[in-house]
Amino acid sequence: MKRVFLFALLLGVSPFYAFAQDQAGEGEPAPAEAGEAPAQEGGGEIAEEETIVGEAEYKIDDAVKPIVDVQLRPFEPLDSFIVRREKNLEKRLPPGVEKEIAEVIKMNNNFLKKPVYPQMIHDKIVIELGKFPKPDEWRIEIRNSAGILVKTFEGRGGLPKKIEWDGFSDKGKPVIKPGEKFTYRVILRRRSGARRRVVDELPEIVGFFTATDKGDHMVFLTMDAIFQRGRAVLKPDGEERVIEMLNYLKDYYRGKGPVEVYVYSEGAYLYEDRANVLRALILKNAPIDPEKLHIKRGYFGQGAKYERIELRFRE
Repeated sequence: MKRVFLFALLLGVSPFYAFAQDQAGEGEPAPAEAGEAPAQEGGGEIAEEETIVGEAEYKIDDAVKPIVDVQLRPFEPLDSFIVRREKNLEKRLPPGVEKEIAEVIKMNNNFLKKPVYPQMIHDKIVIELGKFPKPDEWRIEIRNSAGILVKTFEGRGGLPKKIEWDGFSDKGKPVIKPGEKFTYRVILRRRSGARRRVVDELPEIVGFFTATDKGDHMVFLTMDAIFQRGRAVLKPDGEERVIEMLNYLKDYYRGKGPVEVYVYSEGAYLYEDRANVLRALILKNAPIDPEKLHIKRGYFGQGAKYERIELRFRE
């Protein structure tokens, strides 16, 4: 009798119903199904009960598997991640649930690339030149805040409507420093000897991304976009700016070499406090081995001081 009540509770059947069925069939063996061997006396009910309980336990354990065994691989393309696991989810979940779980994974996993708007980190600087009288020769010079020439563009005939600068100097080195003011000069010449020069200032560069042919990647971001001035306290959208910087890391980094972060801050204590905040944010939002993440203090050297962050890694 105890076994009947236990069996009823496991299967979710009313104990009174199970008891009535047990009393009604007491003393009469159940007819065997077609192709089924008759139960042996003294052990048939136990064997049948153990089999049914075993199936129930399997279903209970199997129901929690999608939550436990679906692992996210940060560097695996998102589409293949969903496609390869979608069939496994369909086998164990009711219709329609697997899509919701996939969306939850995409929206809430910190290691996936997250869009950040408005975008403040760019991989090129566009100079809109406007309309100029047609010259025989033209030259565009870009200078830093110290007045040093860093990049030149030149040609003959009509002046292009715009120039795209990749942030590298004429010597092939990145010269962008977020926060620094760059100016450009448009010089027009004619064969008659006439010459015209126009000087203008580039928009302020908040963030910039560069990559070399050797696979070296660098992301520059002004400190004012992340921290409050003179403090290690994040701005309201400071974490979003860090995530935007890390999106480039997620696109190109393959997890092999070191990731170096140079923090340019005035004062040793301010650097240490900001470095601790950055380390926590980076490890939270990017799949980096903590032993491969190296945060160092950047030294300004000669010239103007621009507080910024430089993220460097090799593809």
